Amino acid sequence: MIVDEGRLVVDAVHKVFTASNTKGFFDTAPITVNEGGTLEYVQIWTTSPNIDLTLNGGTLQLDNGQYLNKLNFNSGKVTLGSDDAPLRAGYVGSGVWNVTGGNSVIENPVEIVKNGDHTTFTLNIADGASLEMKRNLVGLSSYSGSAVNVNGTGTNGTGLLKLYSGSDLPKVADLGTVTFNNADVQINGGMETWSGGGFFGSNVVLTNADLNVDPDAGKTILLDNAISGNGTLTKTGDGTLHFSNRKTYSGGTTIREGKVIANAKNASASTFGTGRIVVEDGAVLEFQVSNQLGYGANAPNDILIRGTLKPSDYTHIKNVTLENGTIEAEYGFTNGGSGLDFATRTGVIASSGESVINSRITINGGAKATFDVASGNLTVNGIIKSDGKFTKTGDGTLSLTAANTYTGGTTVNAGTLKLIGAGTPGTGTVTLGDKGTLELNVADGAEKTFTNKVAGTGKVAKTGAGTLKLNTANGFETSSLNVLDGRANVVGTLSGDLAIADGASFSPGDGIGTLTVNGLFSADDGARLVFEIGEDTSDLLVLGSEGSLEISENAVLEFLFTGEESGEAYTLIQAEDGFTELMNAEFWNDLLSKEIAANWHLSVVGNSLQLLAGASDAVPEPAAWVLLVLGAAGLYCVRRRNAK
Repeated sequence: MIVDEGRLVVDAVHKVFTASNTKGFFDTAPITVNEGGTLEYVQIWTTSPNIDLTLNGGTLQLDNGQYLNKLNFNSGKVTLGSDDAPLRAGYVGSGVWNVTGGNSVIENPVEIVKNGDHTTFTLNIADGASLEMKRNLVGLSSYSGSAVNVNGTGTNGTGLLKLYSGSDLPKVADLGTVTFNNADVQINGGMETWSGGGFFGSNVVLTNADLNVDPDAGKTILLDNAISGNGTLTKTGDGTLHFSNRKTYSGGTTIREGKVIANAKNASASTFGTGRIVVEDGAVLEFQVSNQLGYGANAPNDILIRGTLKPSDYTHIKNVTLENGTIEAEYGFTNGGSGLDFATRTGVIASSGESVINSRITINGGAKATFDVASGNLTVNGIIKSDGKFTKTGDGTLSLTAANTYTGGTTVNAGTLKLIGAGTPGTGTVTLGDKGTLELNVADGAEKTFTNKVAGTGKVAKTGAGTLKLNTANGFETSSLNVLDGRANVVGTLSGDLAIADGASFSPGDGIGTLTVNGLFSADDGARLVFEIGEDTSDLLVLGSEGSLEISENAVLEFLFTGEESGEAYTLIQAEDGFTELMNAEFWNDLLSKEIAANWHLSVVGNSLQLLAGASDAVPEPAAWVLLVLGAAGLYCVRRRNAK
């Protein structure tokens, strides 16, 4: 029979079907309802449960419950004539529904019967087709427990089942295992205040399938059931997905929009199965209980953060990637917590773009932790703690702003390790590879003291307008120290070069002190070399046996008088191999050709550059600077008294 257009109303007498008698109205002849046509069943059990009924763009209206085991959809629709008109399958025959094309809709509750040998309900959805179930999918009371298989058919297996969450929960329940084979499932809707059980009251298996949870803004969907298989889970929509127990699916989790909250019981297995987790830009993943990524075998999950991760107080990690991502401070922070915890694992925090970590990070002694910043800047504002160490790789910058307490040391193989404000590299040695740089940044008006041992063949840079106080007593063996901004007071011994840039200042000591440089000491145009002159001693720059000097004729030599004695000779620079090779340099010709003032002049005595005091002790008043330009492009000399 074919219903092409209009409405066909069937008000047949109700009949109870049996396994041996399944004939109903229309006997078993197939029925097709085409687009524009409507078939209305008024009574319950109107036609045979095993009749072939095809909705080819047409509509089936049920005014009472109806069993249909062989239902075919092609852009068809099943609708309700009353509020209590379930569409049922599985009685006196196995239910097999086929969705062959288009987008089809069932507005009725769907009830599956487990009866005798009929223990499985099958739904086949073709490539590109979809079926929306607007109401519940459940087992029928005492006939519950039927397994459900949703199969994608065709080459690509892209069929889609859409389910909806509302106030009556659970939406899928009283069934056996629900398996999606090469067919995807999408959950829409949600509740404003979640109460009762989760969306699924049955276990779910994803086989080459994706479970897409798409709650509306301001709504929540809870998944508290087991989810297994090799499939994936995707979160879309502005609402919230809530995980309250642990899953075993292995295909991974992608959070594209909105928020996912995980508060499963603390355990060694991950809440998110064993696959990779991706948090896209604008999305949030929040852990409200410790160890949501697990800490046992096959855990923790690898995680990619383009949006925001809010970890728990204890969150074990292995491989974390940030792409302009943010990791916030821990949920439920306590002083005793570990924050992000490498424990003793081998793992990587990788970053590109501008990323931020505000959580604490624990690296234990047995861990092999790496910060791989491929490009841009990764800023870590949380404290890095415990007795471990880490290696910095990648061409980008890792910025530390906290007073870190880890003790195992830091290796910078490439790129820059930048210490900002109170930021420290723990208490261990900083080892710089050929392509590695340690940047010591001090803000304008601030002072920073650095005492860590530095080793290796890389470079150290001082940046920022503030003052760096560098004590090399623990060792400072690098290829160079470059003072690019602000001031550096350096005491001890440098094995490599020391370069002072235009506008930057340098002093050998914090107060009166001595610095030995075993490489090239250079000062650009506008660089300021500050020497403090005391009662019987002064700052001293020593050029070691491998040292050399290269100072621009437009550099500035500044003297800070704190108690000088008339007639005293103060050694400012001492060259262990003498100044012979330097005497023809324009710097020296200008510097030594004229007196600084009537009472003072510079002279090379043996292997030393000395400041010689005259008979008069006249010195400008505090903060009064006297500039003497030596020649058209000569060296500036500044003479001032310390203002205390």
